[in-house]
Amino acid sequence: MVGEHLQQVASCPRCNLLSGWYEKRVCKYRQIFDPDGTPFDTSNMERISGGARRYCIECDRDITELVQMVAEPAADLAG
Repeated sequence: MVGEHLQQVASCPRCNLLSGWYEKRVCKYRQIFDPDGTPFDTSNMERISGGARRYCIECDRDITELVQMVAEPAADLAG
């Protein structure tokens, strides 16, 4: 089966690096603490907003147009 995933397809035009990206998100989750204040568990994280733009991890430039869906190659079943 052939799938798709996001991938940075070109170097950042500002720093000329192909280092990856990050997304700015606002998330909601529940942090659980012991009686002494030590955190010990969290609930599932729920995205509230954000994640639509992608930024270079080296220089913070918006590189959303350089992060695209690409097809994964089909697995070789010849064995």
